[in-house]
Amino acid sequence: MDLARKKLIAKRNVSPHNRLKIFEFLDYLETQEISLPRRIRYLQQMSKLAAFLQVDFRKATRSQIESVILKHGRLDLADETKVQFKIMTKRFYRWLKDPNDEEYPPEVKWIKTTARYGALPLPEDVLNEKDVEALLRKESSQAKGLTGIAVSSFQAQTSARYDTASGSNIGLSCPLRGFLSTRRE
Repeated sequence: MDLARKKLIAKRNVSPHNRLKIFEFLDYLETQEISLPRRIRYLQQMSKLAAFLQVDFRKATRSQIESVILKHGRLDLADETKVQFKIMTKRFYRWLKDPNDEEYPPEVKWIKTTARYGALPLPEDVLNEKDVEALLRKESSQAKGLTGIAVSSFQAQTSARYDTASGSNIGLSCPLRGFLSTRRE
């Protein structure tokens, strides 16, 4: 935490007022028993917010915050990282504007904090039980490599787990489809 604090103090593009508010917020988070790694993450994200914003936190308008969210959303970051930035921004402004820390102020109330992950695979791109059985029965060296790929793909798409406890049988235990077992010949 000391290193992260020193980095914030050294940042010239963060005003002394905003630095002070960030440090006060970190103290508040500590009283709320937020873990040290999470507080460090808040420190990093609020430093980024202050650098993007370039105005005192209290004077920031909704349109200025929208601009920051837009800039951050265009960065080459994982979707989850972008969502966490939004969550932390909303949380910070709730603390900053509401003394009871109960309601989001209008400047950030509009921010959507649900993640949108990549599109789900199409049904024709997903292996079905018959495809898996056919791949597991093949004995050629080419099919053995494909079998591993197919089983991994099947596991990832269905939350299945690979089960070799049945001796010469190879089984896939899938919570969605029951138990699939195929004997190698």
